[in-house]
Amino acid sequence: MRNEDGPRVAIIGGGATGLAAARRFRESDVAATIFEKESVLGGRMATRVIKSEGGAEGVFDSGAQYFFAHTKRFSEMTNYWVERGEAFEWGKGFHTARIGLREDDDPRYAAKRGFEAFAEIVGEGLDVERGREIVRLAPEGEGWTLEDATGETFRAEAAMLTAPVPLATALVDASGWSLPESIRTPLDKIKYDPCIAVLALLERESGVPEPGGVFVSGESVAWIADNKRKGVSPNGEAVTLLASSEFSRTYWDYADEEIAARLMDEAEPWTCNCAEKVEVVRWKYSQPYRFYEEPFAFVAHPAPLAIAGDAFVSPHVEGAVNSGFAAAERLIAQLGG
Repeated sequence: MRNEDGPRVAIIGGGATGLAAARRFRESDVAATIFEKESVLGGRMATRVIKSEGGAEGVFDSGAQYFFAHTKRFSEMTNYWVERGEAFEWGKGFHTARIGLREDDDPRYAAKRGFEAFAEIVGEGLDVERGREIVRLAPEGEGWTLEDATGETFRAEAAMLTAPVPLATALVDASGWSLPESIRTPLDKIKYDPCIAVLALLERESGVPEPGGVFVSGESVAWIADNKRKGVSPNGEAVTLLASSEFSRTYWDYADEEIAARLMDEAEPWTCNCAEKVEVVRWKYSQPYRFYEEPFAFVAHPAPLAIAGDAFVSPHVEGAVNSGFAAAERLIAQLGG
């Protein structure tokens, strides 16, 4: 048993929702710990680096590509990070394959050094247990006992699940207890589209027009981003291709080589057919398309628990952050923090 006294709140998952919640707890002086199964923070706010034998280094946003800032609190946060130089306005629209540049008055923001580095900056000063895959979350007394994959256990008064909902409910099931039917039924109705990403380090400039993004909406490729034109890959011609949801479902189990060949073939007008290195990334729970109708799910018994994420009311980075804020505030009220 570790952390006998424990944090007041255990947050399972260090993506956008978990980070937002942890910062909100910190504002209220409520001790909270993030348990993240990976060695890095961010979840689908992910970045990869590919190096060539010739010394080029491509930096790829492989999950989230950009974000909006519509709500007051998230807009204030975005302005703060822009002022710090960690985020920037990428543009007010992108090209489409058929129509050309389409712009509006709605800024799209990106992270200066890639989304993963941005997540690490947001996580500065927070209590994070990295490499901690929680495999059991069991009510015990007036709180929760968490067990990781090594068998080590932790205690907390309250818990928050921020992983994609099918993973969150699978953890509940594996832990041998049940959510109320009024909550479990709508949670089980949440659905996600998968997405396959291809990261291509090119030998020369891509054909992606400024500001560095194009909606292809083809049979296989949905989106292409030039990370160098975007501003996150100064030392390498780094292109991210996102497959359509239909392609991603159909080819999910195919070999990386075949997936990359099919997507690169359709993207040839923008990628010059000059990839030096290619990697494939799979996101099983990329984009929710059926949602929970409240910003989070909450139960007070057998112990306080909130479930939150981008499948609650609104998707994308902003929706995930706002869900984290709202869930944290409910737990703070429950704990009397």
